[in-house]
Parts: sequence; C-alpha cells; structure tokens
Amino acid sequence: MKTVRIGKQDWMCENLNVDHYQNGDLIPEVKDAGEWESLKSGAWCYYNNDPDNGRKYGKLYNWYAINDPRRLAPEGCHIPEYVEFLKLTETVNKNSNALKIVNLGSRWHSSNNLSGFSSLMSGRRIHNGTFHDKGSSSYLWSSTEFGPLNANSLNFYSDEDTNIYKIPYEKTFGFSVRCLRDQEPVYTIQHTEMSYENIKNWESDMGNENQIINSTRKEKIISVQVSL
Repeated sequence: MKTVRIGKQDWMCENLNVDHYQNGDLIPEVKDAGEWESLKSGAWCYYNNDPDNGRKYGKLYNWYAINDPRRLAPEGCHIPEYVEFLKLTETVNKNSNALKIVNLGSRWHSSNNLSGFSSLMSGRRIHNGTFHDKGSSSYLWSSTEFGPLNANSLNFYSDEDTNIYKIPYEKTFGFSVRCLRDQEPVYTIQHTEMSYENIKNWESDMGNENQIINSTRKEKIISVQVSL
C-alpha cells in the first residue's frame, strides 16, 4: 500500500477500493437508488455503477461502512477522525491546491499537489441514490459523527481554488475514503477492566489542540497512540 508523508501523518495515495471488511466479510455492492436511500448498514458502489470509474477513483462508501466494527480500513490503517483531517489541512496551510492532482482549477490558481496527497475529483452519491460531481469535487468521509444522522467529511472542488470545506453530511451519502496509517503504540494497558467508553473519555480529558490520542482494543489489551 503506497503512502505519502504529510507533516507527521502517513496517508494513502489513492482512494480506498476494497469490497470486504478487515475480518473478510463482504461489503454489499448496492446499485439500485431506492435500496441505497433506505440503507442503515454498510455498502459501496462505483460512481454511476461503472467499474471503469472504480479503477480510477476507487469505491464510494456510505458512512455505515465506515463505522462498522468489522473495520473497513486495511490492517495497519484507519479511517481518519475529524481532528486528523484538521491536522492535514493545517499542514498544507489550508490550501486545497496542495492536495489535488496537478492542473485543476483556473489558470491563475491551478492545483499543484505539493503534498503528494493526489486527490482526484471522484464525486459522490447523495442520499436518494443519484450520482453527482465527478470531475469537479472530492468528498472524503471521516470516522467522526455529527449527531445521529450525519458525519463529518472533508471536501474540496476543482474550481474553487484553495478552499477546503469541512461539512457534515447524511450518513446515507456515498463518499470516497482515504486511510491513514496507524502510528506505533506509545504504550499498552494489559488486562485492564476499563471499558472502551472509559478509555475514550480518558482520551478526551488528556488531548489538546496539538495532540490527538487514539486507542484500540484487542481482547483485554488496549494500545494507546499519541499524535502530535
């Protein structure tokens, strides 16, 4: 899996294009617009249901696939949290031209891909199952919810120069996914009786604007990571 170092983060260079969770369970491909609109579980599709688009742009996933406990991201990677997207935008000085493939936008403010993130304008599938914006916009899911019906995302457009948007959308939307490589654990807590919820509350208390704290549980061992 090819990654690029941006600041202190290692990002995948391409949109995710898997059809199974980390445990091997298949994620259903849903082509029908009506079925897509009614989903409350993980699913994927190609833009316009065309496999040729998948080869270039990867798959579009609803947010239920992002949040599935079987884990969408390949082993060693994770779906970025909203604060990790914020760190990315700060690293590129809030300039989306550094994240987009070369020569998008106007002749005066063309994208340059200086970060190596190489985002393609892969478009989206909206809540009613229709497709929009291929070639003109990029929408990337975060793993962070924004209320019961929405989740946070990162968006930028080919014709809006440097702007980067961080907008919550309905979980039924189909967006692209860029994974972030896990960092090595700072330490582990073994045989703890603390609940995962207590660990997440601990993270909230310990973190600050310059520090991202994440934890993962495997049976009774919890690994804690700190990103600066």
